[in-house]
Amino acid sequence: MITEGIDDTTNLAEIAMNHPEKFQNIQWRDAVIVDLAQVIAKLHQNRFCHNDLHWRNILIQENESSRGHKIYLIDCPSGKHLFWPFLNYRKLKDLASLDKLAPNYLTQTQCLRFFLEYRQINYQIRIKQ
Repeated sequence: MITEGIDDTTNLAEIAMNHPEKFQNIQWRDAVIVDLAQVIAKLHQNRFCHNDLHWRNILIQENESSRGHKIYLIDCPSGKHLFWPFLNYRKLKDLASLDKLAPNYLTQTQCLRFFLEYRQINYQIRIKQ
């Protein structure tokens, strides 16, 4: 197996443990939620499941682009293309793995925002004044 390092990256679990204040930055947090949901949705639409989709396997590379970051998924030696009925089970397993740490750093609304983005459901946030 040949691997290549990705410069200037930190895994999401490490960010959560060492820099939880990043989750208070609305622009950063919402951009990561949207981008991660889109990446995972694209994997699942192509019938590919990661099978070890924990926060430690999500690398965030901070950069100067308009989004401010880039997301990489790593460590999926058992990831594979699947067919029904195994596909739905593995999709749920991927999403459940992501959700293990989420309640510690994200609100229920933010978790819902991830799921709606993953399912490509348009939503509108209403703020009470």
